[in-house]
Amino acid sequence: MKVHLSLILLLFTSSLFAQNNAADIDVAFGPMFNAGKRAVPTQFVGADDSGFYVIYSRGKHGQGEKIIYKFGYDLKPQLNKPLSKRIGSLNTQTQSVFQIDEKLYHVSTLSQGREKRFYLQEIGTENLNQAQPKELDRFQTEGKSAAFGTTEISMTEDTSRISIVYSIPSRRKENEAFGVNVFDRGMNQLWKGTFELPYENRLLELQNYRIDNKGTVYMLGKRYFNKRRERVEGLVNYDYLLFSLQRNGDLDSLKISSEGKFLRSMQVSLANNGDINRTSIYTDRNTAKNGGAYYLRIDGQSREVINSSFKEFEIDFLTANMTERKAKRTKKRIEEGKNVELPSYYIDDLITKPDGGVIMIGEKRQIIVSTSYAGYVAVTTTSYYYDDILVVEISPEGEINWANRVAKKQWTVNDGAAYSSYATMVRDEEVVLIYNDNNENLFYDGVGRVAPMRKNSSTVVMAARVGEFGDVKRAGLFRRG
Repeated sequence: MKVHLSLILLLFTSSLFAQNNAADIDVAFGPMFNAGKRAVPTQFVGADDSGFYVIYSRGKHGQGEKIIYKFGYDLKPQLNKPLSKRIGSLNTQTQSVFQIDEKLYHVSTLSQGREKRFYLQEIGTENLNQAQPKELDRFQTEGKSAAFGTTEISMTEDTSRISIVYSIPSRRKENEAFGVNVFDRGMNQLWKGTFELPYENRLLELQNYRIDNKGTVYMLGKRYFNKRRERVEGLVNYDYLLFSLQRNGDLDSLKISSEGKFLRSMQVSLANNGDINRTSIYTDRNTAKNGGAYYLRIDGQSREVINSSFKEFEIDFLTANMTERKAKRTKKRIEEGKNVELPSYYIDDLITKPDGGVIMIGEKRQIIVSTSYAGYVAVTTTSYYYDDILVVEISPEGEINWANRVAKKQWTVNDGAAYSSYATMVRDEEVVLIYNDNNENLFYDGVGRVAPMRKNSSTVVMAARVGEFGDVKRAGLFRRG
């Protein structure tokens, strides 16, 4: 799982990128220690000359109380402190902990009835003590509990601008409303505002949040028509909108033209020059399967389209990680003009390259909830299917330079997918993917069955390096136990 791999990623950062071959990774282990009350690492915060900082969360799946730990470079924990702060009779809830330069910051909220307050505290790096909470903002709802609101924090790549965007809960069929706070790298507030979108909250799903170096905030929204369903009578029932929020209070929106295609999942990134990149997986048909990659680049100043393209995936990509028999059947279907498109992928990350191109990273995943009955007792089962990782490089002109699928099979039940998914590291021209796998897949060559991850001695923490031309090299970091 991405969050549970944070600490592992930190420990391997230097060795992963110090080697030319993924098989030459050095692994260092710290001593065992007791985190207490079944706490798990859920976030790597940052590092300085004295050590590094990791958030641990209580509970089986890391959903409880949050604690910040400081580790030395001998990999031993030095000290830890709980993050929650008591204000009056209530405890704050952690929203984010992040590092800017040599300082650590903690953003938290306090909800009471229809009111929610936002606080900022600096965390001392020597003793992990927190400064007195500074109130950043507050809002009151008219009817719904303020606790239902969401909070999203994003920052520019150089951390010169930081945004806190929070939703304001409202009644069903009311318009979506939210507040925005923008800060500089010293966490000095530059501007704040409240915005209301001209769309019902039940028909709008906000997905991505970005901020540029000028302090403009961007939000990607999925807008449904009349009812919140992806298809109605076999036709696509939504489109995508990009909202930009300005310091002067202006709110602009740009509809993303699909040109008759079915856009499945989308991500947004900002280039160094302010241009806006968007990529998606699309299909030509109204199905839940994928046919190719969509790329759109928009001028950050004029909002004019610079490049827009739809590119189909090639046959080798469509038949990757199949048995020879299945690949043969698939190629035959392609020759007959039948639909052989991929299952649904979710786009998780969009990395902007120095030349203006992008690397799109996503994952095939599905969650199924089923209920069975034993007499009068209902038993609910949640099954998690986390499979191949999709990596696609797209040129500045919108051409697919290469596309690959890193094979994995993580199928689990009733565990919150705690050991599933992957984490990403990027440096120069390569992408390194870290995930739990079966050691039988160490030399997998893209043909044949993929061995499923199991929670036993066959489990290995795998590092898959995707090179500048899409080639994949695997290395096992260590095995369970």
